[in-house]
Amino acid sequence: MKIKTGLLFITLLMLLGISSGCVSSGSSTQAPETPVYQPQITGEKVLYPDEQTAVTTLALAKKGILPQDGAITMAPNATVALAQPAPGFSVTQEGVSGIRQLPDGNLAVEVLCEYQDTLGRKASMLDVATYTLRQPTGQECKTVSENMVAEYTTTMKNCTPEVQQQTMESIKDFQTSAGLKSDGILGQQTAMAMAQGMEFQEFTSLVSAPIYTTNPRFEIYFIDEVVAKNAPDTYLKGFDSLDAVRVKAIPSSQFAARAKNGGKYLALIYFMDQLPKDTPIQIGLSQFSTRKDTDRKATMQPVYSTGRDWPVIVAPFSLANTNSKLYAHVMVSGEIAGTTQLK
Repeated sequence: MKIKTGLLFITLLMLLGISSGCVSSGSSTQAPETPVYQPQITGEKVLYPDEQTAVTTLALAKKGILPQDGAITMAPNATVALAQPAPGFSVTQEGVSGIRQLPDGNLAVEVLCEYQDTLGRKASMLDVATYTLRQPTGQECKTVSENMVAEYTTTMKNCTPEVQQQTMESIKDFQTSAGLKSDGILGQQTAMAMAQGMEFQEFTSLVSAPIYTTNPRFEIYFIDEVVAKNAPDTYLKGFDSLDAVRVKAIPSSQFAARAKNGGKYLALIYFMDQLPKDTPIQIGLSQFSTRKDTDRKATMQPVYSTGRDWPVIVAPFSLANTNSKLYAHVMVSGEIAGTTQLK
């Protein structure tokens, strides 16, 4: 990830908290002591300082920290509705997926976040920051430059020699481009020139939206109905029962022999990707491997996903009076998402 040379130091100072820094969304007026958070940006996308600021602001907002004063602020009626990963989920990938200008003139930076848990379930969220840019007033430039020098002084005292050297080189690059004495020291003149060259950034919204796949993954298992009903806490507790069901599941290769004696069974379908709310899910039995509507009597009524978690569908079925081939079709929104041959 790259930021335009000469502007990196400006952005870093802004993110470190110029003019009172970043504060939590609560009533406290004191800036919390929190390290600068650097999200994992994938790819080779070149980010301008305001775009990088948007990415970092999204990451900090998820921790309950919002910008308040200075060059980075929240609009008075800003919307903040960022989704957190479900318990047990961790980030597997995070990166800028889009940067665009909206019809109202606002700018938007989109960050795609993918999460996964130990069971293999996945969730994808699109975090979007929208904001406006404007030129600072003379008084704002003065305030920002003074805070920038103070932040610079603190940073140089507490950072490593390597960071000190990198900071000096960044300042020299800026001073050279601005026609100033190139000494690598952030004095008031250099800070004022930086402040006059920056744009103030006001965020109007920080929101998340779920991303759903068109081909949701699922796992399907079959167990004896009697076994499941005799031990519901073991086999019928949703994803808490997945490991036990995996062990007890009847191999599909055995169903041809079992069909001779009939029997009642349960099909348990575990969706590993989130589905939109009210998505219809069905399981149908058919003698054809690619047709879902041949045996309508064997097709259960749709079960609708609540959208609050990863659906687990439990469907009873019988092998009695089945003299031909038999396939179990899992259908999502009326389309076959996967097929298992039972006999």
